[in-house]
Amino acid sequence: MDDSEVAQAGLEQFGFGLETSVEFIRAGENTTFRVDSRRGAWAVRVHRPGYRTLAMVRSEIAWMEALRGAGLSTPIAMRSLTGDVAVAIPTEFGERLVSLLSWEPGDALTESGDLDQWRELGRLMAEVHTHGASWERPDDFVRPAWDAEGMVGRHPHWGDPIELGAWDAATYDLMVAARDQVRERLDAFGKSVDRYGLVHADLSFANVLARPASQPVLIDFDDCGWSWYLWELAVTLAPFDGTAEFVPRRDALVDGYRSRRALPESELEELPTFVMARRLVTLGWVFTHPETEHAVRQREWRIATFPAAARYYLSPS
Repeated sequence: MDDSEVAQAGLEQFGFGLETSVEFIRAGENTTFRVDSRRGAWAVRVHRPGYRTLAMVRSEIAWMEALRGAGLSTPIAMRSLTGDVAVAIPTEFGERLVSLLSWEPGDALTESGDLDQWRELGRLMAEVHTHGASWERPDDFVRPAWDAEGMVGRHPHWGDPIELGAWDAATYDLMVAARDQVRERLDAFGKSVDRYGLVHADLSFANVLARPASQPVLIDFDDCGWSWYLWELAVTLAPFDGTAEFVPRRDALVDGYRSRRALPESELEELPTFVMARRLVTLGWVFTHPETEHAVRQREWRIATFPAAARYYLSPS
Protein backbone atom coordinates (compact mmCIF):
# COMPACT_ATOMS: atom_id res chain seq x y z
CA MET A 1 0.00 0.00 0.00
CA ASP A 2 1.65 3.26 -1.12
CA ASP A 3 1.10 6.66 0.49
CA SER A 4 -1.70 7.66 -1.89
CA GLU A 5 -3.58 4.47 -1.03
CA VAL A 6 -3.04 5.13 2.67
CA ALA A 7 -4.41 8.65 2.15
CA GLN A 8 -7.50 7.27 0.39
CA ALA A 9 -8.11 4.77 3.18
CA GLY A 10 -7.76 7.53 5.74
CA LEU A 11 -10.16 9.79 3.89
CA GLU A 12 -12.86 7.13 4.14
CA GLN A 13 -12.56 7.25 7.92
CA PHE A 14 -13.07 11.01 7.76
CA GLY A 15 -16.27 10.54 5.78
CA PHE A 16 -15.02 11.10 2.25
CA GLY A 17 -16.27 8.81 -0.51
CA LEU A 18 -14.22 6.40 -2.54
CA GLU A 19 -14.45 8.70 -5.54
CA THR A 20 -12.46 11.43 -3.80
CA SER A 21 -9.26 12.25 -5.66
CA VAL A 22 -6.05 13.26 -3.94
CA GLU A 23 -3.29 15.41 -5.40
CA PHE A 24 0.29 14.81 -4.28
CA ILE A 25 1.92 17.97 -2.90
CA ARG A 26 5.21 17.06 -1.25
CA ALA A 27 7.17 14.44 0.66
CA GLY A 28 9.04 15.44 3.80
CA GLU A 29 8.57 14.26 7.35
CA ASN A 30 5.06 13.45 6.15
CA THR A 31 3.65 12.91 2.70
CA THR A 32 1.12 15.64 2.02
CA PHE A 33 -1.79 15.52 -0.42
CA ARG A 34 -4.53 18.01 -1.23
CA VAL A 35 -8.21 17.17 -1.41
CA ASP A 36 -10.82 19.52 -2.87
CA SER A 37 -14.43 18.67 -2.13
CA ARG A 38 -17.79 20.12 -1.22
CA ARG A 39 -16.45 20.13 2.32
CA GLY A 40 -13.68 22.50 1.30
CA ALA A 41 -9.99 22.04 0.59
CA TRP A 42 -7.92 19.92 2.96
CA ALA A 43 -4.32 18.93 3.45
CA VAL A 44 -4.08 15.18 4.00
CA ARG A 45 -1.01 14.18 5.99
CA VAL A 46 0.24 10.62 5.81
CA HIS A 47 2.64 10.57 8.72
CA ARG A 48 6.07 8.99 8.34
CA PRO A 49 6.24 5.56 10.00
CA GLY A 50 7.63 5.68 13.51
CA TYR A 51 8.09 9.46 13.62
CA ARG A 52 5.05 10.44 15.66
CA THR A 53 2.67 8.46 17.84
CA LEU A 54 -1.08 8.99 17.87
CA ALA A 55 -0.74 10.75 21.24
CA MET A 56 1.86 13.11 19.76
CA VAL A 57 -0.36 14.01 16.80
CA ARG A 58 -3.29 14.65 19.12
CA SER A 59 -1.07 16.88 21.27
CA GLU A 60 0.26 18.79 18.26
CA ILE A 61 -3.26 19.58 17.15
CA ALA A 62 -4.40 20.41 20.69
CA TRP A 63 -1.78 23.16 20.94
CA MET A 64 -2.45 24.37 17.42
CA GLU A 65 -6.15 24.72 18.22
CA ALA A 66 -5.41 26.41 21.54
CA LEU A 67 -3.28 28.98 19.73
CA ARG A 68 -6.13 29.66 17.33
CA GLY A 69 -8.49 30.05 20.27
CA ALA A 70 -6.10 32.63 21.71
CA GLY A 71 -6.24 34.73 18.53
CA LEU A 72 -3.41 33.38 16.38
CA SER A 73 -4.35 31.95 13.00
CA THR A 74 -3.69 28.23 12.50
CA PRO A 75 -5.29 25.50 10.36
CA ILE A 76 -8.43 23.67 11.47
CA ALA A 77 -8.22 19.95 12.13
CA MET A 78 -10.99 17.73 10.80
CA ARG A 79 -12.46 15.06 13.08
CA SER A 80 -12.88 11.50 11.86
CA LEU A 81 -16.19 9.63 11.94
CA THR A 82 -15.22 8.48 15.46
CA GLY A 83 -14.33 12.00 16.56
CA ASP A 84 -10.53 11.71 16.54
CA VAL A 85 -8.07 14.08 14.85
CA ALA A 86 -6.03 11.22 13.37
CA VAL A 87 -6.72 7.66 12.26
CA ALA A 88 -4.48 4.60 12.03
CA ILE A 89 -4.45 2.70 8.73
CA PRO A 90 -3.10 -0.87 8.79
CA THR A 91 -0.54 -1.66 6.08
CA GLU A 92 1.82 -4.53 5.41
CA PHE A 93 4.55 -2.50 7.13
CA GLY A 94 2.52 -1.56 10.20
CA GLU A 95 0.03 1.18 10.98
CA ARG A 96 0.23 4.58 9.29
CA LEU A 97 -1.36 7.67 10.81
CA VAL A 98 -3.46 10.03 8.69
CA SER A 99 -4.71 13.47 9.71
CA LEU A 100 -6.53 16.27 7.86
CA LEU A 101 -5.97 20.00 8.24
CA SER A 102 -7.72 22.81 6.42
CA TRP A 103 -5.89 23.93 3.31
CA GLU A 104 -4.91 27.50 4.08
CA PRO A 105 -4.67 30.07 1.28
CA GLY A 106 -1.90 32.61 1.29
CA ASP A 107 1.68 33.10 0.23
CA ALA A 108 4.63 32.17 2.40
CA LEU A 109 6.49 35.15 3.80
CA THR A 110 9.51 35.87 1.67
CA GLU A 111 13.11 35.42 2.77
CA SER A 112 14.05 38.66 1.05
CA GLY A 113 16.00 41.50 2.53
CA ASP A 114 12.78 43.10 3.79
CA LEU A 115 13.68 43.33 7.45
CA ASP A 116 10.11 44.21 8.38
CA GLN A 117 9.27 40.60 7.47
CA TRP A 118 11.88 39.45 9.95
CA ARG A 119 10.45 41.71 12.65
CA GLU A 120 7.00 40.29 11.98
CA LEU A 121 8.37 36.78 12.29
CA GLY A 122 10.01 37.69 15.60
CA ARG A 123 6.72 39.03 16.94
CA LEU A 124 4.94 35.82 15.97
CA MET A 125 7.59 33.69 17.64
CA ALA A 126 7.23 35.65 20.86
CA GLU A 127 3.45 35.31 20.83
CA VAL A 128 3.71 31.55 20.29
CA HIS A 129 6.17 31.22 23.18
CA THR A 130 4.13 33.39 25.52
CA HIS A 131 1.04 31.27 24.86
CA GLY A 132 2.93 28.00 25.35
CA ALA A 133 4.35 29.21 28.66
CA SER A 134 0.93 29.93 30.16
CA TRP A 135 -1.26 27.34 28.41
CA GLU A 136 -2.85 24.71 30.65
CA ARG A 137 -2.00 21.56 28.75
CA PRO A 138 -4.13 18.41 28.67
CA ASP A 139 -2.99 15.65 31.01
CA ASP A 140 -2.14 13.39 28.07
CA PHE A 141 -0.08 16.03 26.25
CA VAL A 142 3.12 14.55 24.85
CA ARG A 143 5.58 16.06 22.40
CA PRO A 144 9.28 15.45 21.67
CA ALA A 145 12.01 17.47 23.33
CA TRP A 146 14.57 19.34 21.25
CA ASP A 147 16.95 19.31 24.18
CA ALA A 148 20.62 18.37 24.17
CA GLU A 149 19.81 14.68 23.92
CA GLY A 150 17.29 15.18 21.11
CA MET A 151 19.63 17.42 19.12
CA VAL A 152 23.17 16.20 19.77
CA GLY A 153 22.81 13.20 22.08
CA ARG A 154 23.60 9.55 21.51
CA HIS A 155 20.47 9.05 19.45
CA PRO A 156 19.37 12.44 18.01
CA HIS A 157 15.86 12.74 16.59
CA TRP A 158 17.17 13.31 13.06
CA GLY A 159 20.21 11.07 13.17
CA ASP A 160 23.87 11.47 14.14
CA PRO A 161 25.82 13.04 11.25
CA ILE A 162 29.14 12.04 12.79
CA GLU A 163 28.29 8.36 12.45
CA LEU A 164 26.27 8.61 9.24
CA GLY A 165 28.72 10.55 7.07
CA ALA A 166 32.03 9.55 5.50
CA TRP A 167 34.32 12.26 6.85
CA ASP A 168 38.02 12.91 6.50
CA ALA A 169 39.92 12.97 9.78
CA ALA A 170 40.00 16.78 10.08
CA THR A 171 36.25 17.19 9.51
CA TYR A 172 35.47 14.31 11.85
CA ASP A 173 37.49 15.93 14.62
CA LEU A 174 35.76 19.26 14.02
CA MET A 175 32.33 17.64 14.25
CA VAL A 176 33.14 15.87 17.49
CA ALA A 177 34.60 19.04 19.02
CA ALA A 178 31.62 21.19 17.92
CA ARG A 179 29.12 18.62 19.18
CA ASP A 180 30.89 18.33 22.55
CA GLN A 181 31.02 22.10 22.99
CA VAL A 182 27.33 22.41 22.09
CA ARG A 183 26.50 19.80 24.72
CA GLU A 184 28.57 21.58 27.36
CA ARG A 185 27.12 24.99 26.56
CA LEU A 186 23.53 23.74 26.57
CA ASP A 187 24.05 22.05 29.90
CA ALA A 188 25.48 25.25 31.35
CA PHE A 189 22.69 27.36 29.82
CA GLY A 190 20.05 25.40 31.73
CA LYS A 191 16.33 24.96 31.32
CA SER A 192 14.79 27.65 33.48
CA VAL A 193 11.18 28.47 32.56
CA ASP A 194 12.11 31.87 31.16
CA ARG A 195 14.28 30.29 28.45
CA TYR A 196 12.84 26.79 27.87
CA GLY A 197 9.29 25.77 26.98
CA LEU A 198 6.97 24.93 24.11
CA VAL A 199 8.20 26.01 20.67
CA HIS A 200 6.97 25.57 17.12
CA ALA A 201 10.49 24.36 16.18
CA ASP A 202 10.16 25.22 12.49
CA LEU A 203 8.69 28.71 12.41
CA SER A 204 10.50 29.64 9.22
CA PHE A 205 9.15 31.82 6.43
CA ALA A 206 7.81 28.80 4.55
CA ASN A 207 5.51 28.04 7.47
CA VAL A 208 3.99 31.52 7.81
CA LEU A 209 1.36 32.30 5.19
CA ALA A 210 0.53 35.94 4.54
CA ARG A 211 -2.99 36.93 3.45
CA PRO A 212 -4.29 40.36 2.41
CA ALA A 213 -6.18 42.20 5.14
CA SER A 214 -5.74 39.30 7.56
CA GLN A 215 -3.18 38.11 10.05
CA PRO A 216 -0.68 35.50 8.87
CA VAL A 217 -1.39 31.80 9.32
CA LEU A 218 1.06 29.55 11.16
CA ILE A 219 1.30 26.08 9.68
CA ASP A 220 3.32 22.84 10.05
CA PHE A 221 3.44 22.18 13.79
CA ASP A 222 4.77 18.66 13.17
CA ASP A 223 8.04 19.34 15.00
CA CYS A 224 6.60 21.40 17.86
CA GLY A 225 7.74 20.38 21.31
CA TRP A 226 9.95 21.30 24.21
CA SER A 227 13.10 23.31 23.67
CA TRP A 228 14.89 26.54 24.38
CA TYR A 229 13.22 29.62 22.94
CA LEU A 230 16.52 30.47 21.25
CA TRP A 231 16.18 27.25 19.25
CA GLU A 232 13.22 28.84 17.47
CA LEU A 233 15.35 31.78 16.36
CA ALA A 234 18.29 29.57 15.39
CA VAL A 235 16.17 27.37 13.12
CA THR A 236 15.28 30.36 10.98
CA LEU A 237 18.65 32.09 11.09
CA ALA A 238 20.93 29.08 10.54
CA PRO A 239 20.75 29.16 6.69
CA PHE A 240 22.34 32.63 6.81
CA ASP A 241 25.12 31.68 9.20
CA GLY A 242 28.48 32.85 7.88
CA THR A 243 26.97 35.32 5.42
CA ALA A 244 26.63 39.10 5.39
CA GLU A 245 22.87 38.69 5.70
CA PHE A 246 23.02 37.05 9.13
CA VAL A 247 23.49 40.06 11.41
CA PRO A 248 20.78 42.38 9.99
CA ARG A 249 18.29 39.51 9.91
CA ARG A 250 19.18 38.47 13.44
CA ASP A 251 18.82 42.01 14.73
CA ALA A 252 15.44 42.50 13.06
CA LEU A 253 14.17 39.14 14.31
CA VAL A 254 15.28 39.92 17.84
CA ASP A 255 13.80 43.42 17.63
CA GLY A 256 10.42 41.97 16.70
CA TYR A 257 10.65 39.30 19.38
CA ARG A 258 11.48 41.84 22.08
CA SER A 259 8.47 43.93 21.13
CA ARG A 260 6.34 41.10 22.58
CA ARG A 261 8.58 39.17 24.98
CA ALA A 262 11.79 39.69 26.95
CA LEU A 263 15.03 38.32 25.55
CA PRO A 264 17.98 39.43 27.72
CA GLU A 265 21.29 40.14 26.04
CA SER A 266 22.93 37.62 28.38
CA GLU A 267 20.77 34.89 26.83
CA LEU A 268 21.12 36.11 23.26
CA GLU A 269 24.90 35.72 23.59
CA GLU A 270 24.33 31.95 23.47
CA LEU A 271 22.62 32.08 20.05
CA PRO A 272 25.75 30.79 18.22
CA THR A 273 25.48 27.53 20.17
CA PHE A 274 21.93 27.00 18.95
CA VAL A 275 22.90 27.86 15.37
CA MET A 276 25.68 25.25 15.53
CA ALA A 277 23.25 22.77 17.05
CA ARG A 278 20.93 23.40 14.12
CA ARG A 279 23.78 22.74 11.69
CA LEU A 280 24.45 19.39 13.35
CA VAL A 281 20.76 18.48 13.48
CA THR A 282 20.14 19.26 9.81
CA LEU A 283 23.30 17.45 8.75
CA GLY A 284 21.85 14.37 10.40
CA TRP A 285 18.57 14.99 8.62
CA VAL A 286 20.06 15.01 5.11
CA PHE A 287 21.53 11.56 5.74
CA THR A 288 18.39 10.04 7.25
CA HIS A 289 16.08 11.49 4.57
CA PRO A 290 18.02 10.82 1.36
CA GLU A 291 14.85 10.23 -0.61
CA THR A 292 13.47 13.75 -0.13
CA GLU A 293 14.05 16.54 -2.64
CA HIS A 294 14.96 18.98 0.13
CA ALA A 295 17.71 16.71 1.47
CA VAL A 296 19.16 16.20 -2.00
CA ARG A 297 19.14 19.94 -2.62
CA GLN A 298 20.70 20.86 0.74
CA ARG A 299 23.22 18.08 1.38
CA GLU A 300 26.16 19.46 -0.61
CA TRP A 301 25.85 22.98 0.82
CA ARG A 302 25.48 21.79 4.40
CA ILE A 303 28.55 19.56 4.15
CA ALA A 304 30.67 22.17 2.38
CA THR A 305 29.95 25.01 4.80
CA PHE A 306 30.28 23.05 8.03
CA PRO A 307 34.09 23.06 8.59
CA ALA A 308 34.49 26.85 8.44
CA ALA A 309 31.43 27.37 10.64
CA ALA A 310 32.69 24.85 13.19
CA ARG A 311 36.17 26.41 13.33
CA TYR A 312 34.66 29.84 13.95
CA TYR A 313 32.27 28.51 16.59
CA LEU A 314 35.10 26.77 18.44
CA SER A 315 37.49 29.74 18.18
CA PRO A 316 35.56 32.96 17.41
CA SER A 317 37.71 35.93 16.51
